[in-house]
Amino acid sequence: MDETSVPLALIHVFTVPYGLMLALPGPNAIVVVRASLTGSCASATSAAFGVACGATVSLGLAAALASFVPAVKAVEIVGTAVFAAILVRAAIRTLRGAARQPVDPDRLLVRHDASAFGLGLAAALTNPMSVPFFMSFFLTEAPRLGEARWLVFGVAFLMAFVWFAGLGLVFAGETARRFYLAGRRPLEAVIAVSLLVFAGRAIWRISA
Repeated sequence: MDETSVPLALIHVFTVPYGLMLALPGPNAIVVVRASLTGSCASATSAAFGVACGATVSLGLAAALASFVPAVKAVEIVGTAVFAAILVRAAIRTLRGAARQPVDPDRLLVRHDASAFGLGLAAALTNPMSVPFFMSFFLTEAPRLGEARWLVFGVAFLMAFVWFAGLGLVFAGETARRFYLAGRRPLEAVIAVSLLVFAGRAIWRISA
């Protein structure tokens, strides 16, 4: 692959879909938000660092598992189907969540401190979506990137850390927290539609 096309390829096949998955409400976000609501930005950053480390470990596990799978067309088809199914499932869950009543921000408050890094790490490692998502990437899109596919480890870590650290800092402020919760439904709807678009794109590429 041309070196100049590597960044564009990473954005096209990994960065955007993974970014959408990060933006979905889930256990990782809950851990970071709870840490930020203790009033400590350091706790939120520590939780975000734990999530990023856990996501990177999950990525490594997925890469190891994918290395044992033979590179045949049938595997690529199955991997693409799994990838698309994960995106569609996430989109459906997001649309259902967007239709619910707004969340009371006071319900997110926690009354105790905990090991923020450990909670973030555990949340990322036990996220049932992570390994299947990453493994489907290594079975379908990664071979097209050649050796550049290993750049996803750094990209995934940085994306997870920056996103969740930023989320924690935002939720540390009451005004920003209430603004986000008030407008979360249209934002989640946009994310869900984008996930469906990428799922359709994956199916179209394998059938072309």
